[in-house]
Amino acid sequence: MPKGNPGGNPDLLVATASAKKKEAIEKTEKAIAELTLSDEEITFISIAKKAGVSVSYLYKYEELKNRIKHLREQQKQTLKKKSPPEQQNYQPASDKSKSVLIYNLREENKRLRAEIEGLRRHIEVVQGRNYELVGVSAENTRLKQQLESLTQQLEECHRHASSSPSISDNNPKVATLDKKKSKRQDISENIKSKLYNIGISLNTTLTKTIKSKPEEIILIAIEALEEAVERGQQIENLGGWLNRAIQDGWMPSEKHLPSTKVEREIFNEWFNLAKKQRLVMASSKGDDGQLYVYTPLGVPVPFKQMLADYPIETLKQKS
Repeated sequence: MPKGNPGGNPDLLVATASAKKKEAIEKTEKAIAELTLSDEEITFISIAKKAGVSVSYLYKYEELKNRIKHLREQQKQTLKKKSPPEQQNYQPASDKSKSVLIYNLREENKRLRAEIEGLRRHIEVVQGRNYELVGVSAENTRLKQQLESLTQQLEECHRHASSSPSISDNNPKVATLDKKKSKRQDISENIKSKLYNIGISLNTTLTKTIKSKPEEIILIAIEALEEAVERGQQIENLGGWLNRAIQDGWMPSEKHLPSTKVEREIFNEWFNLAKKQRLVMASSKGDDGQLYVYTPLGVPVPFKQMLADYPIETLKQKS
């Protein structure tokens, strides 16, 4: 027989089992308390491990089993209650915060619009300057061509003069040059004859105006006056009317315009715009049948060339 119980005392066995049960329950309660305080998960496995007993031992005692199940469910409910605040972290924007956001966006919109408008105006200024540069460049090109032509004429005159044996009043070449010079200073007989036929007497003002313009412009203005008279226009002062026509570059309505209606409309629109911007002062058809316009300096330039240099759309923008 075993030494601990030689007589097989049943009371001793009951006491021993009761002591073991009490010790196991105390260990289990202690394990439950530690797990609860540390917020660790409460399960049969975690309690059995913490108490140093088997899981089957915990299920053996009804009061322990029920207590652990109750604590486990209670812990689950507590965790469920704690989890929703994580989902409620998002707070909808208040009306005040929305108003502030809308105000800031509108201010930013105003700033961007002002910046765009400033850039647009700057571009318009740059485009205007480019247009002016193009006009100056074209005028410089024409002046250079005129200067080259005059230089060639002067060189030719010098060659004629140097090739002559002597310079005297009897020299025919010198006489020819003097005649050309005098014709430039005086009013041509052609103009005088036309003025006489119309009934206009030269005065100081009209004489000065005629001498200040090329002969082609004077003849065009006279034709415009003749056309006005033929149409029955009442003109009290023919000389004053002609003086104004020469200064402003008036011309007959049809004779010096392009032949087709479309060409006339294009020319009229372009000429009116160019005249307002002081690019031209008159127009006429040359002996070659080509239409010419005259710059304020009296230089004839083919209309097609001027239309290419100064398109209608460009003149409209400048106006």
